[in-house]
Amino acid sequence: EHARLKLVAERLKDLMAADYVTVDVSAVTSDIGKVNLQACGNCGDDFAKRAGARLVVLGEMNKMSELILSLHVIVRDAVAVEPLVEVRVDLRGNTDESWLRAIDYLWQNALSSRLKTALKARSSN
Repeated sequence: EHARLKLVAERLKDLMAADYVTVDVSAVTSDIGKVNLQACGNCGDDFAKRAGARLVVLGEMNKMSELILSLHVIVRDAVAVEPLVEVRVDLRGNTDESWLRAIDYLWQNALSSRLKTALKARSSN
């Protein structure tokens, strides 16, 4: 399922690239691979800053069974060291197609608009 995680991450990166500048994280990839980003005390913020990014996008897939899964995505402001947006969707089916549909749905129906709203609110403060 690591291949599916990469597939979903690349899809989200492609979707976000229409509105945001993505950065090359190759300089921190080996360090990222050494930690659990969900349990490292927001170390993703540090990796993002080291890579030259203001935002960090973290995702997690929870598998309740072979049929029922839940995709959770959080976008953090790495500079302010705080969350901006958090979204979650449940999906049925453990296939490449179902995972891609889930990330497409999250982006189109929640993440894109909420992130724009959060960033706009942040810039007006």
